[in-house]
Amino acid sequence: MTLKLSIKQLIVIPLLALSALAAHAGNVPPPKADLGPLYEQWGLGASQIAEVEASFEQLRAARQELREQDFASRSERREAMRALRETHRERLQTVLSEQQLRELKEYMRQFRRHRGHGKGGFKSSDSAPEA
Repeated sequence: MTLKLSIKQLIVIPLLALSALAAHAGNVPPPKADLGPLYEQWGLGASQIAEVEASFEQLRAARQELREQDFASRSERREAMRALRETHRERLQTVLSEQQLRELKEYMRQFRRHRGHGKGGFKSSDSAPEA
């Protein structure tokens, strides 16, 4: 049985494999949520939209900083991330109603990564993860 592959196939197949590996390894960020339909549904003004967008941008930047930081334990990393989420929620509460926050949370669930247990999050090489 002879297998004939075109040059295009020889290039595309490895690229697809690499892309899949990178996505699986978490190197590809999840798709960014388009909140435009929600903003329109809620009737938000330009200044309110700008505040919500600024809050999300601050969250992204702070999250990246935390990912690059070393923590003594997983629980410290989790606590830092929890505090970051709480600060983000407090910022959003100044702009959105409780109903809008619930709708936003539900909408954002579709963009969450599905992570397996025991992956990432712990960078410190001098102490073992907590049980």
